[in-house]
Amino acid sequence: MNESSKFGFDSFSRLPVFEKMLFENPAGPFLEIGCGKLPFLPDYLALLGPVDCIDHCVSSIEYCQKLNSEGQFKELDILDLNIINTYALVMDTHLLHCLGSLESYQKALMNIHRALKPGGLFLLETMISHSQMAFELNLKYEPSNFQLYKGDRVSRLVLPSIIVEEQFINAGFKIEYFKVEDGLRMIPHDGREESIPEDPQVLRLVASRPKDL
Repeated sequence: MNESSKFGFDSFSRLPVFEKMLFENPAGPFLEIGCGKLPFLPDYLALLGPVDCIDHCVSSIEYCQKLNSEGQFKELDILDLNIINTYALVMDTHLLHCLGSLESYQKALMNIHRALKPGGLFLLETMISHSQMAFELNLKYEPSNFQLYKGDRVSRLVLPSIIVEEQFINAGFKIEYFKVEDGLRMIPHDGREESIPEDPQVLRLVASRPKDL
C-alpha cells in the first residue's frame, strides 16, 4: 500500500464532503486511477461497493490480478477513459503528475469529470512547485511548460498550485478542499527514499462534479 496515499486518504475521509458522498452513494462504485502494483482503494472501500482499478502498465495489472481478491483491475490509460456518469468517487494515486504535458493533464481531468456521477468526488494528492524547489543534476525542470526531464524523457509534470486550480475549474469541477500541506515534500523520482526541503510540495485536493441544476 502506498503510505503517502494512505495518509492522504485518511485526511480526505474525515471531511464532511466525503461523508456526504458516502451517505448519498453507500454502494459506490469507486475508481482508482494509476494503481500500479499497490492498489489502495480495495482495502478501504471494497466492502461497500465495486472498486475498479486502472493503470496503463500491463505487468502492474497482471500482478494485481494475481495477488488481490478484492477489486477489478484493468489495463487502461487515463487518456482513453471513456465512461459516463458512473463513479461516486475517483481517487488518483499519484498518476496526474506523471503525465507528460498540460494538454494531457487537461484531457485526463475532462475524462474523470465525465466518469463521475453528478455530485461525485475526485480525490487528488499531487506534487506542486515552490520557489525554493531544486533537483539533482540528472534532472532538469522547464518552468515554461512545468515539465521535469530525466535525460530526454519527461519524468513528471510539476505544476504551481494556481495552475492546478485553473485546470480543475476549466474542466468543470467545483473545488471542495484545497490544501498545501505544511512541511510535506514529495520525492520526484525513484532514486532515494527520504525527501528533502527542495523537493516539490504536497497538495491535497477534493473536487466534485456539480449536480445538474
